[in-house]
This record gives sequence, C-alpha cells and structure tokens, in this order.
Amino acid sequence: MVLRQPNGSEIVVTTMGVGQYFGEIELLHGSANIATIRAGFTTGVEVIVLDHAEFSHLVAESPTTQATIDRVAHQRVAENTAARQDEKEVGVHA
Repeated sequence: MVLRQPNGSEIVVTTMGVGQYFGEIELLHGSANIATIRAGFTTGVEVIVLDHAEFSHLVAESPTTQATIDRVAHQRVAENTAARQDEKEVGVHA
C-alpha cells in the first residue's frame, strides 16, 4: 500500500498478503482514496470489487465482521498517519 505525499513522493506503508483486503476506510467513511495498491511481479493477485451499497449490506449482516473491519480500518489510519509522520521527520533531518 503506497501513500502519495503532497510533494509527489511516495511512502510504502505496508505489504499485503494472502487474505488481506483494502479500501475499507473509504467505504466506511465515504471518503476519497487515500492510498494506492500495486500488485507485485512475483505473486499473483485476486481482487473482488464491492460498491458502497453491497459492502454496507454485507457488513450490516454480521456484527463480528463490522467490528473486525472497524478495527482494521482504525489500525490502517494509524499506520498511514505514522508513515507520514516518519517521512516528515526524515525530511527535517535530511
């Protein structure tokens, strides 16, 4: 997962593996994309696309799923914030 900085540089925030998902922050909060996902050259990738209505319907059917997705979204926001802060600190000390 890559975040683009205002100056055009990019920060790799995380590398995803089997069974992981992305896009939940935008679907939960109705916001614009905040990160970019790129598939690696050495591994395959399978993607399923859900629109906001389908995502909301599926999540509403399972409180456990809702809680898990909320937790993951919160963790990802924290990762993104930390990565941006780390990048700022590196820029200040460079």
